[in-house]
Amino acid sequence: MGARLLDGENAKADEYALDLPRSALAELKYNNLTEVIDDFKKLTGEYPLKAELPELDDYHPNKIQCSYSRVCAFTRRLENTLAVSVVRRLGEISQLGLIVLIYPTATHTRLEHSLGVYATAVSYCNALWNDPINPLFKQLMTPAHLRTLLCAALCHDIGQYGLAHDFEEAKKSVFDHTRLTIKVLTDGVVYKSLHDVLKNEWKVDPQKVANILATNPNNLDQPITDRLLHTVIDSPIDADKGDYLVRDSRKLGLSYGEGIDLERLVSCLTVTFRKEDDNRIFISAGVTEKGKIAAEAFGFARYALFGSVYWHHTSRAMKSMLHYAIWEILPSESDISAHMEFSRKFEDFVLNKLQEKKEEQQDFDFMTPPKLPYAAQLSQGDQQILKWLHRITTDAGKDLISLMLSRQVFKRLMVVSHAKEPDLWLELKNIRNLFINFKDFLDFQKIFQRMLIQEITSINLDEILDQIPMASVLKKSEIEEIKAMQGLKKVLVTIDIPFARPGTTVPLQYLSEERVKGKRLIGKVASLEDSIVWQAISTRFVESVGKARIFVHPKYAKYFEILIPHENLVRKLRAAEEELKIEIARRNK
Repeated sequence: MGARLLDGENAKADEYALDLPRSALAELKYNNLTEVIDDFKKLTGEYPLKAELPELDDYHPNKIQCSYSRVCAFTRRLENTLAVSVVRRLGEISQLGLIVLIYPTATHTRLEHSLGVYATAVSYCNALWNDPINPLFKQLMTPAHLRTLLCAALCHDIGQYGLAHDFEEAKKSVFDHTRLTIKVLTDGVVYKSLHDVLKNEWKVDPQKVANILATNPNNLDQPITDRLLHTVIDSPIDADKGDYLVRDSRKLGLSYGEGIDLERLVSCLTVTFRKEDDNRIFISAGVTEKGKIAAEAFGFARYALFGSVYWHHTSRAMKSMLHYAIWEILPSESDISAHMEFSRKFEDFVLNKLQEKKEEQQDFDFMTPPKLPYAAQLSQGDQQILKWLHRITTDAGKDLISLMLSRQVFKRLMVVSHAKEPDLWLELKNIRNLFINFKDFLDFQKIFQRMLIQEITSINLDEILDQIPMASVLKKSEIEEIKAMQGLKKVLVTIDIPFARPGTTVPLQYLSEERVKGKRLIGKVASLEDSIVWQAISTRFVESVGKARIFVHPKYAKYFEILIPHENLVRKLRAAEEELKIEIARRNK
């Protein structure tokens, strides 16, 4: 407190505290005597936090079960927030989308998850406020800050729509749900009911809620308090992961999330920071060393769930089919105006749904329901977005969506992992990076399919029976079908090479034992990057989990498997790469 009272004019060594630089102390200076008195009360335990913020009261008379292990105070303003239509609609959107076609119990919704994140944020707030090691959170935060944080946790997914993460993976700049979240939180005219609850009942400025969600903790020009609060919702051990890793595991009957000792982690939460070269600080929610193992469990659970659920081979097959259908109708990035117009129309379409409007824009409506197979497991929100895509995509895209909903998912033809074929895996990764433009990658797949079909249709089945006995199950008539499919521009082959998914741009930091002696904070921050477990999981995530795969149409999978050996597939991939590079060079002349 004494260091902050000097308004950043600190000069002598004994005028600093917690190793905070002068620039940080200047930003965190007191504005009036009331703030100083409040901080004294916080330190003495006289500050009436739970009277100011009853949501943090574990003994509130009204409760709501927010997650498997978290029960929260069910205050009137929380109840009224959940009654707002733009929040209620999250109950129509599944948390895991198409994964319900693989794991039938994956039926939980974004509304359940949002409540779980809110409940976990309540626990984090209580823990950080009562941190016995570092008083910084308690000193910096007011009830207004914490109310804003809880609203940000509750509304962090308010711009979600059906299959949002799958669409974002196809083209983030067009389908980004975070952009829609910020728009809802900053448009007080269209979303008046939500803004009224936030302003009048929570006493929170919706713009400040949006600021917390949009803050980049690595941008040291942004306010220290916003950066710290952001890491409660987005960091290696954030409240978001604290809910979905456990919830997804339990709903799917998997044990990976059970390995997260959330109670231990919460009891070890603290504020960590480090001085940068320009004498400013990077600040984040972190843990003491006692919570290091619990923090590493977050990384392992995420790794395990990506390997067995989120990037399950059938999930990746469906993503590859969905992305193909999306890329078929997205305007080229070189046509900036058309690309921006499509993005605007999509945003309007989703926001109309958020507003529950009856009128829809042409080509983005549901006036004539498309003929689609009915997948009863999919949520209403997921079905809506697939109907929209089916309406506007090409015939090839329509076929892919229909096959997917009929559970006729493309089959694996080739799988390349970093562990077994590191050189080929790296080569395929470089191909994906080379054709990072979605139109180029789509053309690459089309060229590759044409080459494979040319090889299959050039084979005389009678002549190869001695060399390939399995060819006896193949039919000449179906080979002719495959040839005809190419002429009809049907999709028989897709390629999936996932990009890295770091999960957060914030490093996980912990206070080493040397910094915590006698319940005092001393020394410097040590990074959890020193942990072999965390480093292996976080820095080599895509190498460990991400596999490059070629998928083929289920009806004709055996023809590709039997007639095209692995080495020929690799040769065709390289040939397709070279052909497309020549074509791109020709177009760019």
